Amino acid sequence: MTGSWKWLSASYYSTVSSEYFGLTDGRGSSYFTAVAAYTFPIKLTLGGSYGVTRLSGTTAGVPNDSLDYDDYKIWLGYSYTGLDFELAWTDTDINNPGPLAEDRVFFSITKNF
Repeated sequence: MTGSWKWLSASYYSTVSSEYFGLTDGRGSSYFTAVAAYTFPIKLTLGGSYGVTRLSGTTAGVPNDSLDYDDYKIWLGYSYTGLDFELAWTDTDINNPGPLAEDRVFFSITKNF
């Protein structure tokens, strides 16, 4: 489910199957995200998002909600000659996140066909 108003949007997703990213009892797990992205007249976009992942069920007798986490992203974007450029910082609130969930800075160039 998604809704938006001007430069704000929010989305909610819920898992209907029992499997969720490696969890065998994840039915009812959910993800909510809120995004603010404002494009200035010079085609520069400043944005930020906040997401919440809540896990349901148990795996091997351990409640999945011990794996709940929040994620954050702040970015600058610019479109030029059909290419989209983005510089972004992302992070999560996961303790001892390992290399996949530590805060990072990304630069990307994309083209839609």
